[in-house]
Amino acid sequence: MFRLRTWGIVVTFLFFLTSLMVHSCCVIGCTARWSDNDKGFFRIPSEKEPEKRQRWLQSIRRADPNDRSRSWTPSSGDRVCKAHFLTGNC
Repeated sequence: MFRLRTWGIVVTFLFFLTSLMVHSCCVIGCTARWSDNDKGFFRIPSEKEPEKRQRWLQSIRRADPNDRSRSWTPSSGDRVCKAHFLTGNC
């Protein structure tokens, strides 16, 4: 019984922390933040969709900060705001 209550508190706390996280657009020069009400954010396609992911990464044109000769590898938390899309097709 105690463990169940403790687990519920932990889950509630983690949910609260994720709601406080500040996300911003990963496109260089863009200042859009998750808190902007008029901005929609999209996840970069996963490696399960390699062609779509590659098109996104080519469009973002971001270099690895540690080695400029390599392309940047996004993390699972990276997002792109809707300002960078011409149509509704992501």
